[in-house]
Amino acid sequence: MAPITLTSGPLRAVATPDGGGLLELSIEQNGRHHHILRPASAAPATPLDRAMIVMAPWCNRIGGGGVRVGDRFYPIAPNVDGFPMPLHGTAFQNLWAVVDQRDTHLEMMLDVPATDNFNYQARISYTLSPPDLTVRLTVINTGRDPMPFGIGLHPWFATDDRTSLQFHATKQVMTDDSGLPTQIGNLVDDFGIPRELPDGRIDHSFLGWDGCAKLRNADSVVTMRSTAPILHVFSPGPSAEFCCLEPQTTFPNSANVEPNGTSLLAGNAKASLAMTISRIQTSG
Repeated sequence: MAPITLTSGPLRAVATPDGGGLLELSIEQNGRHHHILRPASAAPATPLDRAMIVMAPWCNRIGGGGVRVGDRFYPIAPNVDGFPMPLHGTAFQNLWAVVDQRDTHLEMMLDVPATDNFNYQARISYTLSPPDLTVRLTVINTGRDPMPFGIGLHPWFATDDRTSLQFHATKQVMTDDSGLPTQIGNLVDDFGIPRELPDGRIDHSFLGWDGCAKLRNADSVVTMRSTAPILHVFSPGPSAEFCCLEPQTTFPNSANVEPNGTSLLAGNAKASLAMTISRIQTSG
């Protein structure tokens, strides 16, 4: 299906039913066009080539071939070509149906048929109200049995060589060489005071997050707010020209790290989160 463009004043978002995510989020300020999110390629080759993807019914990567909750093991197979572990759920790999479309608002729905473990319906809405984009995601367990779940949003924010990051959290999830979390510890990377993105890779979840993160670029401040309790931060380094700030309800591989790391969503129950992104011009 063709991409869907929303506009409101200077703000522009391009969504796609192919995966339910965004291809672009940009704004016109002071006569210039600014990308808030790193745009997708002109002809995206994979469902991951997006400005933002939807993560459901799990977030990021899962180890051990699945998750164990209590006495039950839920097998989850790798779902991305060339990647050895399950990654980012299945919502971003499916075709969504448009439910409501207006100039400044879009709502889409996804019904996932019965699989080994996950029967779910997802709804996502995008609403422009300059300078804000508000995204709301809801997932319903349409099966009769409880299921382990995690939902999140995965935006790629545009950065420059002067970008600094700031947010408040209390704990950090440590990872091994494969990127799988191993334990929850004290903060190693503390962004309570604005600091530049690390020279090396960062790929960690932060707990006790207060729901706000700020990226200060050379000419702007981009603020992301969310109702989600966890922030996952991914950056290969400043030269990548992007940084992922991912609000989510669980951290990657959480059920395999701690016994109560992943919640069970009862049959016909739902989980929701919201995210708002705004950009304020500071110079230029």
